[in-house]
Amino acid sequence: MNNFQEKVSFICSVADLLRGDFKQSEYGRVILPLTVMRRLDCVLEPKKDAVTLDYLQWTSHTETVREQLRLMMTGSCQPNFGPTHLSQVVVSIPPHDEQEEIANYLNENAAKSNAIVARIQAQVTKLQEYRQTLILAAFTGEIDVIKESAC
Repeated sequence: MNNFQEKVSFICSVADLLRGDFKQSEYGRVILPLTVMRRLDCVLEPKKDAVTLDYLQWTSHTETVREQLRLMMTGSCQPNFGPTHLSQVVVSIPPHDEQEEIANYLNENAAKSNAIVARIQAQVTKLQEYRQTLILAAFTGEIDVIKESAC
């Protein structure tokens, strides 16, 4: 029981650290992925040299892995999921150099995609600001909407 209490105390101390950066409702989005990664780390301990972390990260986001995990979870209100479940997930593990190539390719393309999304988001923000400015100008009479629409 003492070991269990130590684990609970540790988890609570991590939650205390998160209080400054995250709302309480957001703790699960941080703690759960960390817990799954730790369980995955324990399951892969004997095979650590065979799998690169980047490749494992990208593989864990595939629909195939997610579907396997979804089917393995038991329980309805509180899903039960542990190391036993993780050890049953089937994942393709190519040679180490291929894993690095795949992960590097995905990292590069993800960075490019993120940059494109950021630029588009900035443009959307500017357009929303421009729209608000036009609405305000029309409302305050700075521009004559009837005269402008006749052109």
